[in-house]
Amino acid sequence: MVNFKTIIVLILLIGFSSCERYLEVEMPNHSPRFVVNADLVPGTPVMVFVSQTRGILEESDFPPVRDANVEIIEEGQQAYPLVFQDFEGKFFHRLGGYGTQELELQAGKTYHVNVDGRFESISTTVTIPQKVPIKSVEIRETSGDLVELILKFDDPQEINFYEISAHFDGFQIYQYSPDHIDSVPHSGAVRLEPLSPAYQRDFQVGSTYDSGVLIDDQLFNGNEATIEFSARLPFRSVIDLTVVLKNVTEDYYQYEVTRGLQRHTSNDPLAQPVAIHNNVEGGRGIIKAGVVSEEKVPFAFSGAQGN
Repeated sequence: MVNFKTIIVLILLIGFSSCERYLEVEMPNHSPRFVVNADLVPGTPVMVFVSQTRGILEESDFPPVRDANVEIIEEGQQAYPLVFQDFEGKFFHRLGGYGTQELELQAGKTYHVNVDGRFESISTTVTIPQKVPIKSVEIRETSGDLVELILKFDDPQEINFYEISAHFDGFQIYQYSPDHIDSVPHSGAVRLEPLSPAYQRDFQVGSTYDSGVLIDDQLFNGNEATIEFSARLPFRSVIDLTVVLKNVTEDYYQYEVTRGLQRHTSNDPLAQPVAIHNNVEGGRGIIKAGVVSEEKVPFAFSGAQGN
């Protein structure tokens, strides 16, 4: 026989489980803080970008803070005040940052960045690494538009971190007939793919549009480094390929690695949250630093012809 008491209990349980309950959560008040970003590279203009944090329910725009007091102190002695500058951004309606033409950054020197204003004061200290020259760059044709790049340089004894990227500038050749050959200007970034699994990352974009290929010197510390990449260059082209070796700080390296990992896992609901590396005391952001070494190599695919 059917147990009617059991059926009634089941119906009641289903009814109770289907009731909607709303839980009101009181969100904590958001106290804005400075967000500071800069990439200090000798030979380039000094520019520090200052914005502010926002609450979880606030708009997603991060407009620049225009009324902060920003200065950079070199070697704990000479202070350089930075002035806010407005400029048009390529991908944003409006951008702005704090800059100065009085300061020439130098490798090996230590710089202290201070930001003061409407929020709590923040600061950070960074030492620009020494320049690591490129010894040689070799390009080998393989098949189609695929080539191999072999980069060599001498790694200093201390722990170092590197960002490696490449770009090209030249002409692509179009031959319509023996008497009709056109050359079209062509330039762009090159996606580098390390051949060694030790340098490969799932989240690494590998081009100058992002952070380039990031490596440390654990495999060759204090010795000559030989790193091989595969890359695709525009077929039937006559170009100058520029390889860029940037000796960067550990903060630079950790920031780019964590940022790349966060972007790689952002659409995965099962992935663990990734905390972006931060080196700004009292606020958020990153003050990066590095020194660039470049090597320009002329290259033409076999059979490419110029006018």
